Amino acid sequence: MKLDLKKIFSENVFFFSEKDMMISNILKINIIYVCLFAFLFLGCSNDKATEGYGVSISAPSIPGTSAEAFSDEQIEWFRISNGLSTDLVTRQAEKDSILQNLAFSPIFMLKNLFESDLERDYLKALEEYCNVSDTNSQTIMDHLGSVSSVIFAIDSTITIESCLDTVYDGIVGIRQSLGMRLLYEDALQTEKAFFSDVDFKKSKRDFFGISGNFSCFLSSEELVVDVPLSEGDYTLLLIQPVTKSLRDYVSVFSERKYADILDKMEKRKVGVKFPSFEGFTVYSDISLPEIMSDGPVVADNDIHLECSLSLLSPTRASLKERDNSIEEKMIYGKNREIISFDTPFMFIIRELNSRLILLQGLYVR
Repeated sequence: MKLDLKKIFSENVFFFSEKDMMISNILKINIIYVCLFAFLFLGCSNDKATEGYGVSISAPSIPGTSAEAFSDEQIEWFRISNGLSTDLVTRQAEKDSILQNLAFSPIFMLKNLFESDLERDYLKALEEYCNVSDTNSQTIMDHLGSVSSVIFAIDSTITIESCLDTVYDGIVGIRQSLGMRLLYEDALQTEKAFFSDVDFKKSKRDFFGISGNFSCFLSSEELVVDVPLSEGDYTLLLIQPVTKSLRDYVSVFSERKYADILDKMEKRKVGVKFPSFEGFTVYSDISLPEIMSDGPVVADNDIHLECSLSLLSPTRASLKERDNSIEEKMIYGKNREIISFDTPFMFIIRELNSRLILLQGLYVR
């Protein structure tokens, strides 16, 4: 039975004294507050997302703009792959005694794992833990397989490949590559600068130096700059620890941290310098993190991974085709605050609106 509060108050207010009228008004206000509080509480209690592998907090619950190109099922797999990505980086930093360069695409790694048909128990536990609505392997492969076509539809200038390289004796080999373009006039050329690696050894290498109105987050713990790639639907998120070594920073990095950084970023007119990634090819043995369902489930085998990243300079023709407003051109001026990524840093290439982690890695040496 519903109580019509408006009707009750309107029908009975004439029987109250002036004092009673004041009390009535106070009661009405309090009832309204109680109703609002109940509504907010019920709304918040529906958010069951928790941090951990497979229960992502960074993929959007409501897609927007280019994210609308992805299906709800694909968005669910972004949640899983984003959780996998941050957990893998943390695990790799813990087990790699000398800390090497790292790069991998988590969403395509999942696709390749389903194709390999080796880690069946692990993948089954993953499906159950993540409460994926349709756990039919063919359906999952269809969802993951169609992601690449949507990525190309959003930005046709991307070059991306991820395929099974070898599958033998229970070993999964995956070969990945990603190429994206920097559409900035500053990126037509690079400059030589020193990079200091984890062993404090300095070496000269090519750096991009570009200026713009970039999303940034500068704190006592990290320097973060988000550089738009190609047409701006994808970005290169550069994260450099301030007080900790990269290993210590990454060892406690989580998807919660990733989501918090994205939420706190603000536009700043800055210049940013970072290595060109020329010849950046990584060979790694990656161990998948355990899944806590009814009990811990661990993958039987490591993944032998080869992954390369190329950031391509623009062409004069591509710059002419890009329609920059006068305001944007003014932003690309000199004498801006310079943020230089000349010591080891983490990087994430992501789709801007869906927050899909397309590639994540460490630039160490």
